[in-house]
Amino acid sequence: MKFFALKISVVLFVLGLIACCDSTFWVISDYSLEVLDAKLSPSENNSFETDTLVLHFIPEVKYFTQIENPFTTPAYALSCPERGENGIKEPLAWIKLKSDHDFNNYPANQSLNDIVRIYSTISNTFITPEQWVDELNVPYQTSGWLFDYQPVYFYIIQKPAETEHTFTLIMHYESGSSIEQSTETIFWQ
Repeated sequence: MKFFALKISVVLFVLGLIACCDSTFWVISDYSLEVLDAKLSPSENNSFETDTLVLHFIPEVKYFTQIENPFTTPAYALSCPERGENGIKEPLAWIKLKSDHDFNNYPANQSLNDIVRIYSTISNTFITPEQWVDELNVPYQTSGWLFDYQPVYFYIIQKPAETEHTFTLIMHYESGSSIEQSTETIFWQ
């Protein structure tokens, strides 16, 4: 009887390990923004003389594995061999880039998404922030590991009349949670 119970325990343990990697997901847990000029070079004094400003989006990506085992309740582990193969765990609702100062026809703290383009490594073209959110939310198309090899750049394609700006990027998830990060104050001439 003890041998049978031991055998059952080993089988359940092995099933738990096998089930560990049935569904892998990723999330952006945090990020930073680096301001660059059109040649993708930083400025030593936060002053830029360029027609297009670029924000380098540097995410911190975490990977989760949903354990789907009939003998256990769903749980999440922080490691799995196939990183993020099933896409983003918590879908994005929207993103918004804004400035703390007026930006031509855009009042301070209003969305600048109309004048922002992101280079998509999936479609190899420039897309809008809304299209980028759609790409990230497609299961099996994007993996979090893409950020390890494919940098993400937000191109602000209109030069402002006002020179001083602090840009803020807000990522809002369908669950209602948000992540918000800002650049240092820059001077765009």
